[in-house]
Amino acid sequence: MGWTCSHKLSDQSVVDFLRERFDCDNDSAQWKVLDCAIVKFHTAYLAVEKTPKESGVPYVFGLVVLLQYDRRSYHNFCWKEMDEGMGPYATECPERILRRLTPLDDPAFPGSPASKDYAVQWREACWARIHTRKQRPPLKKGVRLKHAAGIRFGNGLTLHEFVVLDPRSTVVTGPDGGRYRLTREIIAACEMAA
Repeated sequence: MGWTCSHKLSDQSVVDFLRERFDCDNDSAQWKVLDCAIVKFHTAYLAVEKTPKESGVPYVFGLVVLLQYDRRSYHNFCWKEMDEGMGPYATECPERILRRLTPLDDPAFPGSPASKDYAVQWREACWARIHTRKQRPPLKKGVRLKHAAGIRFGNGLTLHEFVVLDPRSTVVTGPDGGRYRLTREIIAACEMAA
């Protein structure tokens, strides 16, 4: 599927905009967004309850919505949605959303074996990320980080070791005395030393 673009009012939140788009009722089913989390500004994870009119038995599935913003255009908000059975690559779904989803072995949960396999893989990848994050000690000021491959910066330097200056904004200092901001993904790839 491709991207869909529309106009979003500046005072409307992204969550409200998505609820407005995905809460619907038609001849075959009713959809209701139960929860929505925006991660890193460009990905939304939704727990969506679908109630088929034929069976009347609801189930909750995961929906990943990629987001793009363009303040220069009237169509300033674009999105691309993929349900968990489509094998989305975005796997930073928060635990609170995952806990709302209907178990895949529940008879109410429809789908082909292939789509259920994709959903299983997606949920496992999301849970693995959550468990890895929980096992890692919290980032603290003064912690030394080592990145095996090294990180190349715009000033031409490739650095392997850093000391955390500000854990909240992920600002570190390198051996050259410079200050750098690392992404959480890069920090997750580093080894921590006291």
